[in-house]
Amino acid sequence: MSLHLQTLFFVMILVDLLMLSMFVLASHIRRSKSNIYWAAGLLLHSVALVFVSLRMNSSPIIGFILPSILVSIAYVFMTISIASLLKFRVLVRLLWLPSLAMVIASMLLYLNILALVITAGFISAIQFSIMLYMLGAHWSSIKSGGIYFMAISLFAIAAALYFRSSWMLTHDISIQMMQNGGILFTLPYLVGIISTIGLSGGMLMVLRDRMGEKLMENQHFIDEIANNIPSIIFQFRLRTDGTTHFPYINTRVRNFGVDEREMKENSEQIFAKIHSEDFAIVQKSIMQSAQSLRPWNMQFRLWSNSGQYRWHEAKSIPERSKDGSILWHGYMHDIQEMKDIEEKVRQMVLHDGLTGLANRSLLESHTLTEIAHAERSQSNFCLMFLDLDNFKYINDRFGHSVGDRLLQEFGKRLTVTLRKSDFVARVGGDEFVILLRGIQQPERILTVAEKLLAATSEPYQIDGKLIKASASIGAAIYPEHGLDLIALERNADLAMYDSKRKGKNMISIFHGNHHPWSST
Repeated sequence: MSLHLQTLFFVMILVDLLMLSMFVLASHIRRSKSNIYWAAGLLLHSVALVFVSLRMNSSPIIGFILPSILVSIAYVFMTISIASLLKFRVLVRLLWLPSLAMVIASMLLYLNILALVITAGFISAIQFSIMLYMLGAHWSSIKSGGIYFMAISLFAIAAALYFRSSWMLTHDISIQMMQNGGILFTLPYLVGIISTIGLSGGMLMVLRDRMGEKLMENQHFIDEIANNIPSIIFQFRLRTDGTTHFPYINTRVRNFGVDEREMKENSEQIFAKIHSEDFAIVQKSIMQSAQSLRPWNMQFRLWSNSGQYRWHEAKSIPERSKDGSILWHGYMHDIQEMKDIEEKVRQMVLHDGLTGLANRSLLESHTLTEIAHAERSQSNFCLMFLDLDNFKYINDRFGHSVGDRLLQEFGKRLTVTLRKSDFVARVGGDEFVILLRGIQQPERILTVAEKLLAATSEPYQIDGKLIKASASIGAAIYPEHGLDLIALERNADLAMYDSKRKGKNMISIFHGNHHPWSST
């Protein structure tokens, strides 16, 4: 065997082993039958080439019969690989028929090596033709440049094998010529080197493009899910220069009049939608999360396309990237309904169900706030205790429904008459408490009380009935008449009873055991 032919075989074996390692790696990265079968085919092809390269110093079994069988089986594995990749609906068992034919031919033509070589060429060419047919059947569905390399390589190998076998049938070829390796036998191997590279390289390109298509399909599927979730799914990045952007955000962000594509470069659009009272808090919480790498959880208001601010909750997990930036993975959803429910519950818990005024619980909380304010500002405030006169008589004569309407209208008149800074609460059936901020002089207390008495004593039109009602008022001043709600309310209540004893529809201010300040 000449040196150039030895080199040729050596190069072919190296090419096969290189391609084999690539497919083994591909199989490790992504387990696929197509990768495994192709790697097995390349391995058998390499082994066959080793035996063929030793044919001058070996028996015909080693030099011709065994390599022919191995190559045929190698082509079968490659054919199955393509069939698996293309999901070709054929019986895989049928693809083994050429190899079976090769084994039978080897047994029948054992004594005629020349006939065996010719038969092997035709059988291998048929195998490559099968592969070429499968590619052609899926030509339009394979969006990859690798199919062109595969098709050209398959055609070249099949043509070379047909040419060699046809030439040997029409010419006087000896075993010695085959062993010496003339141009007739060297050319198919040369074509094999180029075609093996093209075929395997094309297969890798098809696999790569198929994986890319699968990834795009998966990404499209994920995007479809993300865009139909009633929440904003996002990746938010804080760059090292302090700027921010969203590498990914779903289309739900359009509900705020924001283009998700523009936000991939700059996040200013969405931040401009944050309520002014919440903006500084949101920024601070982001920086704290970036420094500590703790989850970022925040509730804030955003201006939506509905023309109003709505409460939203954002939750995300941060991680530090290799470039030093911080990347959050999270979601944000509308919690306005939850906030509305919370507010309704709070109203129910802290407000009177009939009048809508504050109840005792809220009165207690507000009184603590007023006391703290008075201590800080060195000021005072007044607590008034009001009780409707003859309310039981009204209930008994007109019914409880009329009595309830009277309480509602009475509460409205109190609210309308007082300042916005004043506080009104219903603490009992017909009992009300008022807190007047910054009022301590008896004269001013009497002035406010007289306005209240005048407003509340006007007749009430309820269900076609004209109801006359009045109230008695008692007042106590912080801190002179008490340092907490209990003391203030007790002393104001005492003053209120003093008003009732004096004839009702009056105001009395607590002053120890005497009530010198009173008015009708």
